[in-house]
Amino acid sequence: MEKTGLIDHKNNQEDDSTSNFVCLDGSFSDVSIEDETSALNAIDDAKDLLGIQDVQDELNNCQTENILENNYYRFYQEYDDIPVYGRTVTINANSQGDCLMLSGNYLNLGDLDTSVDFSKDDAFNSMKEQFGSETFITSEGLVIYSLDKQEPEIAWKINVINEDVNEQCFVSAKSGDILAELSMAYGEDVSGNGLDIDGQNQNFTTEQIDGSYRMRDNQKDIRVFNANNSTLVPEIVIVDENNKIYTSKDKKYYDEDNNEVTITGDNYSFEIKDKDGKVIATKGEYAVRLTTKNIFTTVTEVTSNSTTWDNPKAVTLMSRVSTNYDFWKENYNRVSFNGKNGVVLAVYDDFLGVNWLVGDTTNAYSWGASQLPLTVLTFGSDNTLDYDVISHEYTHSVERCISNLNYLGESGALMEAYSDIFGEIVEDWADDRLFNGTCDWINPYRDIVDPNSNDDPDSYLGKYWVDVVDTNNDKGGVHTNNTVISHAAYLMSIGIEDNSQIYSSLSTKDIADLFYSAMPHMSSNCTFQQFKQIIINCALQMYEQENLSNKQVLTIKEAFNQVGLSSETTTYTVTENFDLCVYDIDNELYDNYSLKIEEVDITNLPQGPSAKPNTKEVDTVTISDDKPYSLSLEPGIYYFTITDLTDDSQTQRFYVTVSSSGSDTINVITQFKKVTDNKKQTDTTNIPENAVEFNGHYYYLYELDDIDNGQEASVYCKNQGGYLATITSAQENEFLYNYLTGQDFESAYFGLSDYNQEGKWEWINGEEVSYTNWHPGEPNSENKNEDYAMFYYKYSDGTWNDGDFGHQTVNSNAAFICEWGDYEGTSQDSTNVNEREIVLVLDTSNSMTGSPLRETKKAANKFIETVLKEDAGIGLVTYNSNANIISDFSVDYDNLEENVDSLDCNGNTNIGDGLEQAYDMLENSNAKTKIIVLMSDGVPNVGKEGNALISYADQIKDSDILIYTLGFFEKMDDKSEAQELMEGIASEGCHYEVANSDDLVFFFDDVADQINGQRYIYIRIACPVDVTVSYNGETLSSKESDLNTRTKFGVLSFEDNGTANQTKILRLKEEQAYDIKINGTDQGTMNYTIGFMDEEGNYSDFREFENIEITNQTVIDTKAEVSETTVINVDEDGDGNYDLRYQAAANESGSIVENNSWLDLIFILTIVVFLGGIICYWYFKKHKK
Repeated sequence: MEKTGLIDHKNNQEDDSTSNFVCLDGSFSDVSIEDETSALNAIDDAKDLLGIQDVQDELNNCQTENILENNYYRFYQEYDDIPVYGRTVTINANSQGDCLMLSGNYLNLGDLDTSVDFSKDDAFNSMKEQFGSETFITSEGLVIYSLDKQEPEIAWKINVINEDVNEQCFVSAKSGDILAELSMAYGEDVSGNGLDIDGQNQNFTTEQIDGSYRMRDNQKDIRVFNANNSTLVPEIVIVDENNKIYTSKDKKYYDEDNNEVTITGDNYSFEIKDKDGKVIATKGEYAVRLTTKNIFTTVTEVTSNSTTWDNPKAVTLMSRVSTNYDFWKENYNRVSFNGKNGVVLAVYDDFLGVNWLVGDTTNAYSWGASQLPLTVLTFGSDNTLDYDVISHEYTHSVERCISNLNYLGESGALMEAYSDIFGEIVEDWADDRLFNGTCDWINPYRDIVDPNSNDDPDSYLGKYWVDVVDTNNDKGGVHTNNTVISHAAYLMSIGIEDNSQIYSSLSTKDIADLFYSAMPHMSSNCTFQQFKQIIINCALQMYEQENLSNKQVLTIKEAFNQVGLSSETTTYTVTENFDLCVYDIDNELYDNYSLKIEEVDITNLPQGPSAKPNTKEVDTVTISDDKPYSLSLEPGIYYFTITDLTDDSQTQRFYVTVSSSGSDTINVITQFKKVTDNKKQTDTTNIPENAVEFNGHYYYLYELDDIDNGQEASVYCKNQGGYLATITSAQENEFLYNYLTGQDFESAYFGLSDYNQEGKWEWINGEEVSYTNWHPGEPNSENKNEDYAMFYYKYSDGTWNDGDFGHQTVNSNAAFICEWGDYEGTSQDSTNVNEREIVLVLDTSNSMTGSPLRETKKAANKFIETVLKEDAGIGLVTYNSNANIISDFSVDYDNLEENVDSLDCNGNTNIGDGLEQAYDMLENSNAKTKIIVLMSDGVPNVGKEGNALISYADQIKDSDILIYTLGFFEKMDDKSEAQELMEGIASEGCHYEVANSDDLVFFFDDVADQINGQRYIYIRIACPVDVTVSYNGETLSSKESDLNTRTKFGVLSFEDNGTANQTKILRLKEEQAYDIKINGTDQGTMNYTIGFMDEEGNYSDFREFENIEITNQTVIDTKAEVSETTVINVDEDGDGNYDLRYQAAANESGSIVENNSWLDLIFILTIVVFLGGIICYWYFKKHKK
């Protein structure tokens, strides 16, 4: 039987169906990535999502990079050993091998016809006819071209170079049509203002030769040339080991004497033969010969008779290209532009002729080809040679060797944006080799600070945006639209102006690290939206590795928002007739949403950087079928809004561009979720196609490598919308046994178990046990942990055995049967037989890596051990980017401990999904007491956030479910948001906070004790005070000099980790009366809250004392004890006498009552008067006698 399995994670992709782009955090795989092989193994874990049939066969030619101590593996897609141009999958890992991120635009090509009807010679001849007979033409062989076209097609990849053209052409091997032309010369198409060269003295390396010097740094392989005001024409030639040059003409090669030669082989080892077939060279390699259009002028290498050079342009060019080399070498250990000692040919005084009279003399461009280990940087005769200009062109050469973006539309604009951004970064670094913000973010061509001032856009689809479909206009606006991205980088550098103080600016080094780490993840036709997604994931990766702060990550997100690239601005490009496919949180087609379509008025685009464009409503419809929704729209730009009709807070918005060339499908991944009123009704959407049917129910036999026990099998079936099979009749038993044996299996497990209580066999979905078919002598629990019923290979009559799920199936793995279909549950499901049911919800996001996870495991196991001493069952849920049920309710400590110990970290933080999974488990529970214990080290960055998450928690609490929250926020710069969120989620008095991960075990202990019935008095004191509680020789104290937070009778914790003037939390065991001493530390007011538990263990009596004036002389005494009233005595000036007395009864606010000292004085005076009267009476009586 073929092994079948589905990955059990959700992804955070924003699908762009024009490129099949996918971007995942590292949560999809736990493979340790150490090399190319293990990288492929990790990608294999996501192959179902990517659509890859065979990772080993379809991904090849791995390109590796090491950026910021993270290893990148970029694989190129192939189909039948033919490269699929521009289609890649990149995965990266940290130095420990942990998967961090995967991105790619792999395309499933199905059964593509790869036969060739138009030969390479035909393609060469076609290119000669189009570009001229003098054109240098090389072929990189067959590829499959699928970018920006509806249908993939086999094509010849042809490089075309002459004095006017440097392009890659993709010629159909079926029809001979040119499918695409992509420029390989990246330059500026607009003129700028010239500035003088500063002329500062520079030190650089030159080469001495024949008594003179030429401007060549052989160590860095930088060579400087003068085009002598002629138009440069780079020409690809082949040079042999004897420095002889061979040129190409009409598909033939000739030596320097114009004798025809034959050249075969690969670069660096070309074999060259003369016309008689004699080998004359064996180490030929590609090179570039620099010529000009002017037959009377040549390009000359710059020379001097002295080591002191009198040539400002040459000195400037050499020193600044050399500085660029140093920048990449010193900061990223990248040796030259290609990381492999590539040669840089730098040329100045290029006429850059538009024709023989007019030259684009202020311009510059970077020239190269993918097979060449060299690049040409050429600068016009009136070019300023500024640092940012030279660095711009150098960056083009770097980018070409990593991501090789297409020089067209948004990908071409990304290329230009990268060069502008690194132009500024190098400008900052060059003056003092420091990243200290000395760049001005303005270059001769564009104002990145205020793009609109130069008629460039500062927002996506904003003012001055160029239509990317109009490739005749600057190749779709590559030199205009790029300012959207570069302006976002500028905003990151200055920070976001906001009074909330939640943002923090990035240094130019931070920006360089961020953008460089994103390069390998960009596919050739990367869009702005895809790029934003890659950058944010890289930022989160840097945050987890402590290279960026949380505030800086928020700045990056907000910078994209301000340039119109928010989460609402995904753009899809489609044809006029297309299908909309909306997928829910389980990656299934959704059937309950509304769609609003608005047409964008492109003649009146918005002026503000984040303003919504002017639109006109086209249609609003409701979709109630789980099928693709077919649409037909006129060409134009549209704004789509989809809303989940089950939960209208779940909404996604995106742009749709309708044109003649685009995709026929839009795939939108959402957080929408199906809801059913009948919790026992099963979801049939994940039933395998070849499942079998009996009496309206469906069954499927699984054998999965990663399912090791019955709990995992049960969870797996649940995730598919079903349950481990139940057998309720002899007919059903016979049917399933015949199905099993018909699949060539003899053994398999199903859903009868005594896992919860030895000897008590129950169907795990709660169905009534009305039929059994045990083999005589079974169940016998012969081996330990034989907790599941099974068909057994020794019992060929279909009778049952009890097994341990892993050793008695004969097959290599434990097979099991899932079932789909409605069923009647018992009055009390077998999983809910405990007095109390607790779901432990643990944070396993990337930020928990290392000590936090280790301490969490230790604390969770101690918690489980403590809670299981009483009548309780515990379930386990973990959450990162999404949540997973790790264990259903269980009383088996060993099994729960094993599950906890197996946890690892990856992905983002989706607290809402964790709560939702826990709520689902408890909704089906019949336990008297239902509890969620939620642990987190931060705020969510996916799923429900803020007030929406608190509102959802309120719904859970309204269902009589108690929520404890446990937070430790040591990695967060600003903890207030996380504290407020976790307090809002928790039931009153049930939020715990720890200073660091080492304290987790203690606080889990406290929560466990409270769940087990230990009652606590809860006290919250805010703010400018210190508090001391003493009992039985132990003291809790918040004073820095006497700090102690844990005793046998209670604990003291802080909000914001004990910082002065912050809130103090006391939890004191209820049995005793405690003297609380409070001393003022500053001027202000104090709020004091004391809470008491009821019989059910809930805090139901809170007494609040608000706005008590405090100075550093104030002394307050009170008692913490269960009593009818709580009294607070205030000595305002510290003289030992109480000046104020506050009192509150159950659930009252404290009020001032009469001062005790006056009562005492009146009482004493009364006694004195009374005694005085008695004395006087006896005195007078005696004297009277």
